[in-house]
Amino acid sequence: MLRTRAFSTSARVLSYIGKQPILVPESVKLQISPTEVVVEGPLGRVQMSKPTFVNIASSQDTMSSGSVLSVSVNDATNKTQRAMWGTMRGLINNHVTGVTDGHVALLTLVGTGYRAGVEKDAHTGAPIVSVRCGFSHPINFVIPAGIEVTTPIPTRILIKGADKQQVKLFGASIRLKRPPEPYKGKGIYLDDETITRKATKVK
Repeated sequence: MLRTRAFSTSARVLSYIGKQPILVPESVKLQISPTEVVVEGPLGRVQMSKPTFVNIASSQDTMSSGSVLSVSVNDATNKTQRAMWGTMRGLINNHVTGVTDGHVALLTLVGTGYRAGVEKDAHTGAPIVSVRCGFSHPINFVIPAGIEVTTPIPTRILIKGADKQQVKLFGASIRLKRPPEPYKGKGIYLDDETITRKATKVK
């Protein structure tokens, strides 16, 4: 009987991603140290930690006035380094996009009386998102630094920021207060989220 051996392709895929160059516009500046990367552009500044085995090199982009980044690791045969290779490349690329174009999360409120608005905290003056989603009182969320929040209409919350993870986590924290429920479809939906509706229980 011929034996076959299964290989995990995840690390291989990540190393392939890691090899892809990153195009950096002229408006974006990078500071690279052995343990940290700082990406700064028109829409903000993002910092991230960097393993010492990850190397980042910059060269002039011959097609524009920007630059090209290449990411590598000390030992591409090491499974941990190979996996981190693609992860680091993806994070840096996200940050470059974030400080130039920004990242967005959209929350949709579905339910009778559900609505939201951007206000200032009565005690601290800090900007907050005040959300009414079926509780006896509004739920307030302090807007983190680096995040911009608007409510184009009362049932939509638009979150923008340079740090993709920060934007999505803030959106997820609001959604968590009233996740969509499958019977009436009420709740707070994040981005293109959909749910499978269930038939109403018959008593």
